[in-house]
Formats: sequence, C-alpha cells, structure tokens
Amino acid sequence: MRAGGMDHNPHVSNSIHTVSHYSFFSGNPRWPASKTLLTYAFEANTPAAAIKPVVRAFNIWDSATHFAFSRVQNIAAADLVIGFHRRNHGDGLPFDGPGGVLAQVVPRRQG
Repeated sequence: MRAGGMDHNPHVSNSIHTVSHYSFFSGNPRWPASKTLLTYAFEANTPAAAIKPVVRAFNIWDSATHFAFSRVQNIAAADLVIGFHRRNHGDGLPFDGPGGVLAQVVPRRQG
C-alpha cells in the first residue's frame, strides 16, 4: 500500500479458484418426487459418539427441507445407510485422508 491506496498487481487474480470434488451417478438417476420420507440406519460398527451428531443433523434437515427423516434398525430396509470406515474398507475406494477421499456415497443396489 502506497500513498493511501492499494498496490495493484495485474498478474495476481482476486478470483477464487474452485474445483468440483464430486461426481454424479451415471445415467442421471432421479429420486421419485413423491419420496419425501427417508429412512436411515447405522452400520453395526458405527462409533457410539458419532450417532448423536448424525441424528441431530437429520433433525435439522427434517425441519429445514421438505424431507422427513426416520431412523430404522433394519439396515436392509433403510434408504440411507451410514457407516464410518478407514483407509481400505473393502469396496475398492479407499479413504486416503486430508486432501483426498474423506467420504463417499454409494448407490443402493436396488431402488
């Protein structure tokens, strides 16, 4: 800064560089418009400390969207299955930590 004004460098951009770190499922699948009640279940190995914050998040989404969320125990009947895994967890898509893959969504096999 000189003489009360900001220096201007034409070689420096003020724009923010963003990159999409996601992709869509192939075939452009659509969620049925009539399906607004979504059930969810936790995998058996889910840490107990992780359950309460996730349930709280679903309660917030429930009040802020047109969707309603309901926890079920039967994982096979759940629309959404939540699990916590580390590194290579058997699906060929290992988590690799900061700056890499931290989470993933896998489509249900049926439905």
